[in-house]
Amino acid sequence: LNENEKVIKSAIQEQNKRLFPIMLKTWSIVAIAIVTTLLLMWGILTYQSYKIGKNADLIAQQQATIQQLKDAGGNLNITNCIDNKNRKRTCIQMNTKAGSWKGGYLVPMGY
Repeated sequence: LNENEKVIKSAIQEQNKRLFPIMLKTWSIVAIAIVTTLLLMWGILTYQSYKIGKNADLIAQQQATIQQLKDAGGNLNITNCIDNKNRKRTCIQMNTKAGSWKGGYLVPMGY
């Protein structure tokens, strides 16, 4: 009985020695996949935060420009118009009473 016990223990130890590298390889692959995924997500978040910051700067610049136009009296009335060929066009209401200049220039209404 003791002899069988020793043989079984020895077989179990040998099996564990053979399985350990396989388990280590499997877990290392899982760990590498997790680390790679985390690094990829970090990179994506960094890029997105950079883009959001750039867009926020652009929006701030545009709002400053709009405010400068408003401060200069530029409150334009812009709408869409349909021309005689049934095309949609962007239109600005013009102040025809202010006169015109060489080249067909007019003063927009609200400026």
